[in-house]
Amino acid sequence: MLIFCIFFQSIFGAEKNATIEFQIANTSKAAFSGELKIYVGKNCNTKVQKGKICDYSFDGSVTYAENKGLTVNKGHYYEMTNPIEPSDDLIFMSYRNKDRAIFKGIRLRVETGIKKQTQIIELFNSKSGMSRRDKYLIFQYHNNYNSCYNPNGDRFPDNSRCIRDATFDLKEGTMSSTDSFLIGRNTGTQTNGNAGKGAKILLYTGFQSDTRGNSLMFYHGFNCGEHICEYNKIGEIRASAQNTTYELDFNDFDVDNDQIIMDIRNGNIRVRDLKIKPCASCGKSDLLKEFGFSDIWMRYIESERHYGSSYYDVIFDFKRNTALLDHSVFAGNATVVK
Repeated sequence: MLIFCIFFQSIFGAEKNATIEFQIANTSKAAFSGELKIYVGKNCNTKVQKGKICDYSFDGSVTYAENKGLTVNKGHYYEMTNPIEPSDDLIFMSYRNKDRAIFKGIRLRVETGIKKQTQIIELFNSKSGMSRRDKYLIFQYHNNYNSCYNPNGDRFPDNSRCIRDATFDLKEGTMSSTDSFLIGRNTGTQTNGNAGKGAKILLYTGFQSDTRGNSLMFYHGFNCGEHICEYNKIGEIRASAQNTTYELDFNDFDVDNDQIIMDIRNGNIRVRDLKIKPCASCGKSDLLKEFGFSDIWMRYIESERHYGSSYYDVIFDFKRNTALLDHSVFAGNATVVK
């Protein structure tokens, strides 16, 4: 019995080679010239309030452009560079280009380790939010209130679901298109870790009503590589009172290399006064002014009544001294600035 259990765990509880099969829709302009970026999350905590979220890695990207002569309505296979544990891992996909990528199916094919057997996981399913009416999943980037808004005026195929990002939870079989990649798992008991002490984020509301709002999240990116960093959640600010300073503590901040990520997925707030104190003995610096902002509207989706520029995430990249807007929270040293 012990030998069987060890064998069972070695086959079904270990990381395995995996391939993603992308089925491009047989519709006009389904192929795409931008990069659909793919990330992996391992050892993920759930609905993280503070502290460590996941062990993240950038896996790669895919592009299926019409001018390369690729055929639509068939499977295109992407071999993942990271081994996958199908009972535990998260897979993230993000698209940031002006055109759109239209799929009629996405499958994860995982080698089982038993002779030529393959475990096939349909990432389109009812638990992932794809209803019986949904035939296509469209990745497109914009911040309009209408999820299937098409700025080019082209008609999307009927029965389409339009998203900007996707988090596939392989354990639960779910797909989230609204949660931040930095929440970890979105099902289960919340995780409240430790963000550390030494540095501080300070948000002052002042007397304007638009500087008050809920669910403004802050994260610390460190040990950044070419495409991604390590991340800890600093915390959430719920700025409900005027003329009030809200503070969040976290580990010492490297002003030559690290990132501060500000993210919102519900409601809106205008950030007018935001400071960082990189260490206990350091002075405060004006985070907005340092990156060329007088204020920033944080809003997940543009409303019909709002006509100014707004963003749902901002990455303050101290190494490059630039701010990356709406990059879906992941960016490394080589990520193209938009």
